[in-house]
Amino acid sequence: MAGTSVWLLAGQTLYRNADGTGPETLAISYTFYTGLSQVQSITVTWPTVSSAQNGPGAADTETAYYDTYGREIWFKDADNFLSYFAYDQATGALTKAIADVDTTRTSDFLNKPAGWTTPTGGGLHLIDQFQVDGPGPDHSGNQPRRDVTYTVYNDTNHEVRIYAGWNSGTHTPTGPTVVERTDRVHDPSYTEVLTMSAAPAYDGNGRPTGAEAIGSIQTLTRAFTSDGGQVTRADDYFNLAGLTYSTGLYIGTQNTNYYTTLNGYDSRGRPNRVQRPTGTIERQVVGRLGPARQRLGRHNDSPPTGEWSPSMCFSSSCCNSPVLGTCAVCWAR
Repeated sequence: MAGTSVWLLAGQTLYRNADGTGPETLAISYTFYTGLSQVQSITVTWPTVSSAQNGPGAADTETAYYDTYGREIWFKDADNFLSYFAYDQATGALTKAIADVDTTRTSDFLNKPAGWTTPTGGGLHLIDQFQVDGPGPDHSGNQPRRDVTYTVYNDTNHEVRIYAGWNSGTHTPTGPTVVERTDRVHDPSYTEVLTMSAAPAYDGNGRPTGAEAIGSIQTLTRAFTSDGGQVTRADDYFNLAGLTYSTGLYIGTQNTNYYTTLNGYDSRGRPNRVQRPTGTIERQVVGRLGPARQRLGRHNDSPPTGEWSPSMCFSSSCCNSPVLGTCAVCWAR
């Protein structure tokens, strides 16, 4: 825009020594799109590191090129290896990334800066590709060296399914399908992570849709949360034999199919009680100024008063310093 002044950082100097000696200067230079104040490239020249300090003895430089939307599309590192990035115009999402670009493979990239070529020893041309869908379940896939992973997002059901190492011939992932799901129907609500070997559903393009029913579960964990977002219970399944998956709060039998850990909190939301699957109860009591003391080994909450009581730290009969609320003396008894 005519008459507009743009002030950009031109460099930075840091000093090795407290007395202001030993300056090390980093320089920054820019190019601009013709007739615009829009930055086209940024080149950073680093301070010289001598060979005595295992450096190259010359100043290294790195350059980044940007499109007119300000997105980085090319990058050249200090060893002249190149990286390329492409984006979806509608959403701005990354659709392709190439590490160590082979500049002879021109069909894989656009707008290469003039004079940029693959350095000697480079050119692995490692491509990551991502697909972006419109409304509805989203699909994203990456493709480093032809391995493809699809992630399907089902916002309506608060669910994500991951299909790693997708085989387009058999329409199956390499290994199990991973499902991450939040259940907001039940009270308490819970978040679960499971793996399963159920046959995936897929569309006409051979991509998974996430529409298959959950079944043939291999692993399962659930974390139950309070209205305040605190994890109050965690169920870890270790025996899924004969169980049918359900979105109900509990599947199977405690200590037969899963182990349970229970968490408690004080009136300020701080953790103050953990009951392990073995039945062991761990108490944590926080004094008025914050120091915490922990007591282990009980298998029940009795007695309700005394050293085991959550209110013990604030009892003048127990603590030598009820004003401070510390319990060092109590715990030593």
